[in-house]
Amino acid sequence: MKWSDLKHLYNLFDKGETDKYFIKTSIGKRLNEMGLITVPEKSVIRKLNGYDEIFKSRYYKDFLFALELINKYDLYNINFTLEEFKALKEIEADKDTISNNITLKEISSIYFKSAKKIKNGTKLHKAILSVLNVDSLAEDEHDQQYLWVLHCKSKSPTNIVICENKNLLTKRRLNKTELWYAGGKNITKLKYVNIPGIPVYYFCDWDNDGIETYYNVKKIVKNVEIIVPKEPIKYKSTKNHIKWRIKIKHNLLSDEASKLLEYLINNDKWIEEESIKLEFE
Repeated sequence: MKWSDLKHLYNLFDKGETDKYFIKTSIGKRLNEMGLITVPEKSVIRKLNGYDEIFKSRYYKDFLFALELINKYDLYNINFTLEEFKALKEIEADKDTISNNITLKEISSIYFKSAKKIKNGTKLHKAILSVLNVDSLAEDEHDQQYLWVLHCKSKSPTNIVICENKNLLTKRRLNKTELWYAGGKNITKLKYVNIPGIPVYYFCDWDNDGIETYYNVKKIVKNVEIIVPKEPIKYKSTKNHIKWRIKIKHNLLSDEASKLLEYLINNDKWIEEESIKLEFE
């Protein structure tokens, strides 16, 4: 059972109705066969007599269990299964005894029954980091130790752009700008790179994780500067996104960057990297 199923079940209990698409799920079909829900209108499903008793005895406990983890760790825009929530709860219980050197594959094998279950950068991976209150897990033996580079056409770059996400590296090759992808928060590899004596920039989501990662990149690559979005800017709400927790470090930011960050934090907004225009060629 997934979180979306639990939300539908709770909506039926709390409001008496839920979205029509619930009837297409296996649990929706089962409840319909049991005569506990009906579809009187095209847009909604309504509960019938006996539903509340079934919900409270079978599903309410699971709904509250998942909801507690979601609220506690800001797990928004997810659709984890109940088994995945239970695995996260086990990780939480073992938090103090989990080794600092544990890798994502080991976490995946121990708590999710397969070393290949959890992929780097997925919502489940980010949820594990949130539960453990760490920025990253130890690098797997051969993962995250290499840098992705999209070389420029001229072969003699005048700029380097380090990207938080690898989206730009899947686009066209630039003329004089070399693009690097270090792997989201996994930036330790930059310690081993010989940085050329040309301008270096950081391109990222302007949200809590993106700015936090920039701060950490700045500790390694001293001359890196964050790319500030230009107008028109497409702002997004943090309502269903990670909330702002970081403080503005004015010594690591230009005046322009500081003012923008202050605006975002004060107004609970963020900017997605993919909406920012990269002006380098």
